[in-house]
Amino acid sequence: MRPEFAFAGSSLLRRESRLVLLALLLTGGSGCFPYALPPSQLSFGVGPTNGYVADRTVRDEKVQPAHYNLRGGVHPLGAVEGLADRYVDVGVGYQLERANPSDGDSRFVHGPYLELDGYAIPAKKTGSSVRVGARGTLDLLLANYEYERHVGAGGMLAALVEFVDYGQSEFESDDGETTTAGITAGELSIGGFLGASYRNLGAQSYWGAVIGVTVRLPFVAGVACCYTGSDSDSDDGSGSYSSDDSSGGSSGGGASGGSSGGGHSPARPTPSRTPAHPSGN
Repeated sequence: MRPEFAFAGSSLLRRESRLVLLALLLTGGSGCFPYALPPSQLSFGVGPTNGYVADRTVRDEKVQPAHYNLRGGVHPLGAVEGLADRYVDVGVGYQLERANPSDGDSRFVHGPYLELDGYAIPAKKTGSSVRVGARGTLDLLLANYEYERHVGAGGMLAALVEFVDYGQSEFESDDGETTTAGITAGELSIGGFLGASYRNLGAQSYWGAVIGVTVRLPFVAGVACCYTGSDSDSDDGSGSYSSDDSSGGSSGGGASGGSSGGGHSPARPTPSRTPAHPSGN
């Protein structure tokens, strides 16, 4: 039976409390560290542009290169199962973009962004479903060219389709040297988008078409513990104990053998002297 995602209210708090208690117990005897991943989104898009950012001395106005755009952001509403059928989602993150002309003289464009998604067909409250909508971003852009840092702005508007599922589960593993335990809660999705973007950095601006893939990841929290030294110490102790036992056993065996030899071995008879035969005369 597939587990259903029930948020984050009392059930998730109870799981987090158990996780914190487990972390405290394990930290006492080994090297442990907690980790967490917020409900997040990754997207990757590519497409043609009618320009790119580069120094004027090498920039070719006639070149219309392809470009790529990579975004990573945090979407907190994705961890709330009660909002699975929401009509709006919001997130913040950071992006990296670069056009790829044949001369290779383009510059990276990067910066933070604010994203707003609206769903004409929202996801269902429980289980797997499809949601359809639109995605818009407002981008703050930074780029270095002509030995200066330029600040600009831009944005993207795209149609969006996602396959979404919600869930909540616990996990743990132990391989003898490392123990990991934790929880996951929130939405897991994969989808695609198709749209257009605009960039303006000082005297340089350009439009671009973009098609890409987007992935949503749930909230994850846990603790990992690495055991160092305890196993080797016990191995060393057992090894020295065994060697003491073996040496003690052998010396004991020798002593026992000596006492056994002294107490039970019969004395060897002394050969009797043969009397001299009288001579013939």
